Amino acid sequence: MIKTTIKKLKNGLTMVLVEDKNKNQTTAVLTVKYGTKVSHVKVLDEIIEIKPGLAHLLEHTLIENSIYGNVSAYFNNNYVNYNGFTSSKTTYFPIKTIKDFKKHLKVLLDYINVIDFDEEKLEEIKKPIVDEIIRSKDRSYYKFNEVVSLMANNKTKFVGNLGEIDDVLKISAQELKRVHEIMYQPSNQILSISGNFDTDDILKYVEDLYDEYNIPVIDYQVLDEEDTCEYEKNEVTIIDEKYDPICSLEYKIDLSVFTKEEKLKIDYYISYFLTYNFSDNSKTYKRVKDEHLSAFSFSCSKDFITRNVLLVRVVINSTEYDKIKSIIQDVFNNIYMDKEYFELWKRESLINIIKREKNHNLIRKSLTNNILDFDIYYNEGIDFIESMSFEEMKNLIERMDFSNYLFAKELKDVNE
Repeated sequence: MIKTTIKKLKNGLTMVLVEDKNKNQTTAVLTVKYGTKVSHVKVLDEIIEIKPGLAHLLEHTLIENSIYGNVSAYFNNNYVNYNGFTSSKTTYFPIKTIKDFKKHLKVLLDYINVIDFDEEKLEEIKKPIVDEIIRSKDRSYYKFNEVVSLMANNKTKFVGNLGEIDDVLKISAQELKRVHEIMYQPSNQILSISGNFDTDDILKYVEDLYDEYNIPVIDYQVLDEEDTCEYEKNEVTIIDEKYDPICSLEYKIDLSVFTKEEKLKIDYYISYFLTYNFSDNSKTYKRVKDEHLSAFSFSCSKDFITRNVLLVRVVINSTEYDKIKSIIQDVFNNIYMDKEYFELWKRESLINIIKREKNHNLIRKSLTNNILDFDIYYNEGIDFIESMSFEEMKNLIERMDFSNYLFAKELKDVNE
C-alpha cells in the first residue's frame, strides 16, 4: 500500500514522502528553488549580483568539495545512483539506493547543507566546467536556440545555464558561500522521498539532522524582473550554414487571471491541444505533407517559465517559412478542437493517472512539480480527470491571449 505525506517542518523545509514498503529501491531528491535565472537579490540594504553560471558552478562545488571529499566517489563505492542538475528555475540532487537508505540520505543532506568553500579547490572545479561550456557550443542549433532565448527574454546578452567562461572564471569562493547561505535555506528546499522507508521515522530523522545544521534564516528578495509576455520583436532570422533550415513559432501567455487550479487544468488542456493539432496524425501535419512543406514532424513543447507565464513552442524543419508560420498561426487563431478526439484523450489521461497511483516515483515527481509550478500541495486524481470537459477546455483556451508571439527562422544562406 502506498502512503503519501506532505509536511512543512518548522524551519520551512517541505517534505514530500511517498512510502511503498513493497518496493526494494528508495529515491530521495533534494530540490532547491534556485536556478540560473536569478541574477540579483537584496538582503537588508545590500544588493547582491549573482554572476551568470554561478548556480551551475555551485552545484558542482557541493558535489566535488563536500565534507566527504568528492561525494561521487562515496556514492559510487556504495552503489548509490546519484547526480546533480541545474535549470533556470531549480537545482536538484537525486539519489537512488536499495540498502542503507538513511545513511546515504544523511550524506546527501550533509553535502548540500554543510560545506567549506575553498578558493584553491574551486579553481580546480572550474576547469571541467570551462570545457563543458566550450562543448555546449557544438550542440545542434546552438546559435538558433541562443538567439530565440535572447528574443524570448528581451535580453541583449545570452546567458545559458552554464554561463560564459569569463563569468565563471571570475566567481570567487566567497560569492558561492554567500549565495549558498541565501538561496539554499531550508525554506527554499523540497525534500521528496519515495520507496521503501518508514514515514514517521524519516520525518524525525530529517528534522533532527536539520536541527543539528542549525541553518540561520536570511530574509531576501529576488530583484529580477518578472517575465513579461511581450516580445520587443515578433520575428527574427538567423544564418547558420551548419544545420538544416528550421523555424519555430512560440507564444508567451499571461495566466495571471487564472486560478492555480485552472492553471493545472490548462497544463492538461494545452497538451491535448498541441497533440490534436500537431501530431503526425493531425490535419495540420497532413496539410504540411500534402503541400510538400516539410519531410519532418512538428516538435511541440510547453513550459511554465513562471507561475503566471506559459511558453508554448512549435518547431519544424522547413524552408517554406511563411507558409509554415501561416499554418501554425491559423491553429492558434482559430483554436481547432474535436470533441470525439478529446474524449479519447481524456480516457488515456485517466489511464495514466490510474497507472501513476501505483508507482511511488511518479507520485513523488508529480507532487513536487505541482508544488513548484502551481503552489498546489496535492496530486490531481481520478476525480480531477473526470471533471474535465470539452466545454471547459474550450472556455479556458479561448480566454488565453495568443497575440504575443515570436517567429524565428534559420537559413543556411542569407540569399535563401
